[in-house]
Amino acid sequence: MSISEFLIEPHQIPAMPHIIVKALSVIKDEEAGMKDIAKIISYDQALCTQILTLANSAYYSFQQQILSVEHAIPLIGLKQVKNMVMSVGMKSMLTNAGGKTLWEHSIRCGVAAEYIAKELKLMNPDDAFMVGFLHDIGKILLYKKSPVMYLKVEELINRGLDSLEAEQIFFKTNHAEVGFMLASKWKLSIIISNAIKYHHDPLKSSMVNVATLIYYADKLVTNPLKRLAFSTLVEEKTNIKIPSPESYREEIMARSSLLLAQLIN
Repeated sequence: MSISEFLIEPHQIPAMPHIIVKALSVIKDEEAGMKDIAKIISYDQALCTQILTLANSAYYSFQQQILSVEHAIPLIGLKQVKNMVMSVGMKSMLTNAGGKTLWEHSIRCGVAAEYIAKELKLMNPDDAFMVGFLHDIGKILLYKKSPVMYLKVEELINRGLDSLEAEQIFFKTNHAEVGFMLASKWKLSIIISNAIKYHHDPLKSSMVNVATLIYYADKLVTNPLKRLAFSTLVEEKTNIKIPSPESYREEIMARSSLLLAQLIN
């Protein structure tokens, strides 16, 4: 099975969840007001409930209780609302593809990217969350193509094989390649699609800082009990280094666990 086989079967490529498309289109509209955005979100009861739950959680620590999405949006900010819509709206699709593990990993990588971007001043932290959250969407396509082979891939990864190598064995492609294709199908920004394609090999990216950011974020939240090891070549070529990897990981795991606690149900 090759990348071309995915390309010639468009019915295999899932559409972005409808609520996300509608919410993001309104958020992008410069003439849209807070009421327009709140109205779209309010149409989806689960999304509305989780955004209000999160807005009133320790993750944001607002002094006042927030009773409506319309009240929450100006306090949280449009980009954070966008991140919430994506996180909650994609939950079902990611969970179907990789169980709870893939969705949780995506959230943790989003938080990691946000944290690293802020600490190292690499890009807007809110934008970094979105890139980190979406970095593994290619796994959705691999699972959709063959759940049986996807589980075999996971078995090899659990035995210690690199994820791209394991996917190549069964699919003759990998989640970075098909994720790039899915990002193009969904018309995601070039920054996001580029990072998806190169987050395992950031030095090949034309946007090396962003790809390196996601490379580090992914490493920090994958196998949190495993000793951290980053590519010396990546550090030397980009001059981007995590000053205290273990303390970064500890802070990121704590922050992401706090966020997941509000989104888990």
